Amino acid sequence: MILRQNRLAGVVVACIGAAVLLYAQRYGFGTVARIGPGFFPQMLSALLILLGILVFFLPDDEDAGGVTLSWSEVRAFVFSIASVLLIALLIHPAGVIPASFIAAFVASFAHRDATLLQRLSLSVAVAAIAAAIFVYALGMNLRLFGRLL
Repeated sequence: MILRQNRLAGVVVACIGAAVLLYAQRYGFGTVARIGPGFFPQMLSALLILLGILVFFLPDDEDAGGVTLSWSEVRAFVFSIASVLLIALLIHPAGVIPASFIAAFVASFAHRDATLLQRLSLSVAVAAIAAAIFVYALGMNLRLFGRLL
């Protein structure tokens, strides 16, 4: 799969803008006379989306070349992003240990040749280290096991 650098950059910038825009909907936009807390993030994210679209549709420079992505790189990217999303979604309802275990297990699929034992041992180690660092060493107000368990 060959993607042009400006196309890939445009998609990434537009996706970041869209994510921020969705998150910024929580805050009030306000009025012209009294700007709310959501005004600046929503305007900035709309600008990012517009910028991403513009970069995506820039004409290709013949000398710029392209980025060649193999399926293993795409696979690694997808599983890495999925693990980050899982930890964000699971940390409060499931707790630090289950959320970091699941996220590490999903992230381990980025490497195709890992065995099940390697995946499980990595996940256990990451969960133990995450609990030791975030709950005990830093004293963050996070549960080891959440409401779901």
